[in-house]
Amino acid sequence: MPDSGSEVLDSRVLRWLKEQGYSLEMRVAQTFKQAGFEVSQSRRYVDPESNEIREIDVVASLSRQVAAIDVAVTLLVECKYSLEKPWVIFTSTRTFDPLFYFSRILHEKYNVYDWTALESLQGRLLARILLSLGHTNAPKSAFFSMPQNAGYNMIESLRDPKGKDPAYAAIRQVSSCVQAYDLDTEKTFQETIQEYENPIEPGLGRGKLSLFCNVAFPIIVVKGKLYECYLNPKKNEITITEIDNSVVLVSNKDIGEESRTKPCTSVIRVITESHAGTLAAAAYQAATMLLSQDSAIQDLWESEFHKLEKAEIEETPF
Repeated sequence: MPDSGSEVLDSRVLRWLKEQGYSLEMRVAQTFKQAGFEVSQSRRYVDPESNEIREIDVVASLSRQVAAIDVAVTLLVECKYSLEKPWVIFTSTRTFDPLFYFSRILHEKYNVYDWTALESLQGRLLARILLSLGHTNAPKSAFFSMPQNAGYNMIESLRDPKGKDPAYAAIRQVSSCVQAYDLDTEKTFQETIQEYENPIEPGLGRGKLSLFCNVAFPIIVVKGKLYECYLNPKKNEITITEIDNSVVLVSNKDIGEESRTKPCTSVIRVITESHAGTLAAAAYQAATMLLSQDSAIQDLWESEFHKLEKAEIEETPF
């Protein structure tokens, strides 16, 4: 039997773990796993700006293989406690393009009919899938829909204004993580193409072109209250309303080869823990919808293959 001193220590350790947010991460991971995702915790990545190794709390993925291409839809989830100091999202009313939720990947070029011209592999894949879906139907999904009032900033309230803002830090964390995933997906694609064009043993000929593409979406889960702050036009004064979910728009760096400073918009979904089950179910439905477009995914593979074959013919001297 443990003595009273051990029991006191156990209670202190358990309380500390809860205060640090570990129990929140576990509960959120379990929620997405129950929704149908493959889930891992504390996944490491390399921050594209600082080149430092960081961690994202929860990674939930759904994937499938179509022909010779593996496609994954991944949710990158950062979990934060904010029980005593609620977070506030500053919002304004805007009218969005139906495909605005995908603007980070499409790079705000919403003409999905010209999908082969997009710079990144995930851009071409997503555009082709959206075209297959009718491209106005996907935004009707609860996960991909944009609220009328979208956030342009988020802060932790009731804090020392001179101190660090955990809300801002969470935005930068999940934003840099999704950017790292974008860069890694494109790097993997370029390396695959190079290996296909320059096989290690040329005498054996080329194998079948196999591709991998990961489409990621960022999420922040808050344990605590979440408020929306906006200007009431009738009273011309700021108003706050308690909410359980919203989005915050963040400017990211482009991953194009020509420039990595061209801005693009990342849509970060911010929810309270109480809304996690609803969001996980909606995300699973949305991911399943994207991954079910077999003909669109096959079209992408054929397009990439034909580009390689065309390039080889043009480079072959006669």
